[in-house]
Amino acid sequence: MAFGWFGKKKGGNTLVVVSYEGSGRLRLNGVRVQEKKIKLNAKNHPQTVCWVEFTHDGARIEQGKGGEAGKLPPEKLERLLQELPMTPECRTVLATIAKGEERAGQWLAWGSSGSAQRGTAGDQ
Repeated sequence: MAFGWFGKKKGGNTLVVVSYEGSGRLRLNGVRVQEKKIKLNAKNHPQTVCWVEFTHDGARIEQGKGGEAGKLPPEKLERLLQELPMTPECRTVLATIAKGEERAGQWLAWGSSGSAQRGTAGDQ
């Protein structure tokens, strides 16, 4: 009998990775982390600008910079790490994973005035 399977949520934390996709374009990729290998691969991926790990209820656990962190000025990178959990794109990725999906992605529109074009790191 499979009584225990119904309504059971998948475990693990969520890792949200900001990757540099060229020409100042940033993309959020979220993945459920159940193995340390997944987190290590995301941290070490050559396109990773930064990453944030969240608990299943959305609390920030850990964060860091990736190999492409130099694509943003240091002050903008720090601001991005602080503001990322509050962006609509990040909240959408977290909500999608919370619903049971293993992966989710969104283009990140992020700039100093909030008027950056879709998928860009700066204001146009």
